Amino acid sequence: MKAVIVGMLHGTSLRSRDAVLLVCSIFIGGSQAQYYKPFTAKTKKLFSQDPVPTNGYSLAFDSATVDGTDSVYYHFGALDVGSTYEDPNCSGWGPPYCYRTDQPIWPGTFFRADNMGTYWFGTVGGDTLHFNFAASIGDTSTFYVDAVQRFSFVKSGPDTMSILGYTDSVYTYVIQHTDLAGSPIASELQHDSVIVGKALGLVRFFRVDLFPQVLQPLAMLGNLDPPLGMYRITTAMIEDHQPGDVVQFKTYTGGTLPNGQPFTYHTTTFLSRSDTPDSVFYDVAWESFNITSGANNSGTSIAGYSKNEVYAELPFEKFNGSFNTFTLSSPWSCMPLWILYRNDAPSFGPCPDGNCWVAADTQGPPPSSYGSVLLGLGVTSYFYQDPFTPWDPYYFEIRDLVYFKKDGVECGQEIHLGIAENNRQARIELLPNPTKDNLVITSSSRMDRIDILNTGGQIVLHAEPRADQVKLGLAGVPSGPYFANIHLVDGSIAHRKVIVAR
Repeated sequence: MKAVIVGMLHGTSLRSRDAVLLVCSIFIGGSQAQYYKPFTAKTKKLFSQDPVPTNGYSLAFDSATVDGTDSVYYHFGALDVGSTYEDPNCSGWGPPYCYRTDQPIWPGTFFRADNMGTYWFGTVGGDTLHFNFAASIGDTSTFYVDAVQRFSFVKSGPDTMSILGYTDSVYTYVIQHTDLAGSPIASELQHDSVIVGKALGLVRFFRVDLFPQVLQPLAMLGNLDPPLGMYRITTAMIEDHQPGDVVQFKTYTGGTLPNGQPFTYHTTTFLSRSDTPDSVFYDVAWESFNITSGANNSGTSIAGYSKNEVYAELPFEKFNGSFNTFTLSSPWSCMPLWILYRNDAPSFGPCPDGNCWVAADTQGPPPSSYGSVLLGLGVTSYFYQDPFTPWDPYYFEIRDLVYFKKDGVECGQEIHLGIAENNRQARIELLPNPTKDNLVITSSSRMDRIDILNTGGQIVLHAEPRADQVKLGLAGVPSGPYFANIHLVDGSIAHRKVIVAR
């Protein structure tokens, strides 16, 4: 019937409005009603809460198999550490168990689809959501019902929609949440939509794992094919700065865990930025000092980061020998930034038949490492510990974010030349810093003498303000990093970094 109707439309001039409506009704209302596939075995997407994102939710699959006329999809999963799943091919170390990757995540415990547009999703509670994406236009189709409520959707489309800058044809399924008598229930999903694109597939959905206890709409933030939005993380996205931004972190390496603060502090100030199609380059001023020894080094350099070097690609949250999570974090409650956290699990390896992991013999304690990357700040947390054996002593590497200034917002507490701010009697402020010409220094204690030194230790400017505020003219001082030694009336000396940037 479908082929015959298409031939009639192309070969006949139908002037009757009723005839056209009849043909269209037959075309979309039969068993082969039109729909777009929500996903395929190669689908890789990123979703987050709508309208305010806080977490990343990846949709991706390890593999797909055929069961009769149905397709069964295996998502990338999460490691089910409590699994007692036994497999004849499970030949790992320890108990005869493989660790399944079927731990429920946001899309549910399983995915199954036939070739007629029907999809099944499993919830944590053992319920099954049944979606008929091939429903007729205007029809109401129930996808979940229990003793007190019903969830259905009404299909409309196809329509044209712009999604992450990409124009696609979509079908929209408007959700209706009612009681069993048909009265509306006010909820997050009431009148929300499931949207499926012709090229993009599923672009709007909701959490399935805890449904219906959790009713949370999700919108697509990234898509791998075609590449849209946040589908990969590059080194240029990690190191994404503007002139005036400052990042300080501390590092430690050694054979014992640090007691007290034997850390080396590293501060980078971004003076200028230039972009090319492939990279981003910064002129930076840098400083490092050890809080125990007082050893100090500084200078300027050029830092470059590739826009094509891939640090991570969808799915961001997964288990592939490490536990990965991707969330929108606010360090020290300052500003939201996407953070990718990784906790390695090197004692696990994949099962021979896939879709599970198995404990592996590492011939001793495995090394321990974990860390995080904040997009826009860099690698802000890292911990590595070598295994302890009689022939291999402990070894630690530690890196932690201490302070940053981004887009004019300061977060954390910057450490200056080994002296913590809260240990100084006088509060001292330098504005603007970086500066082009004039620098105003304000102190809560009277300043007797100020010396501005270059990185070679030479004094380039000297002042004796005998006041709690002074304005210094630096118009004749070349661009670069400098140090201000501020002698206070009580005999103490405060040290500050000064950046001249033009």
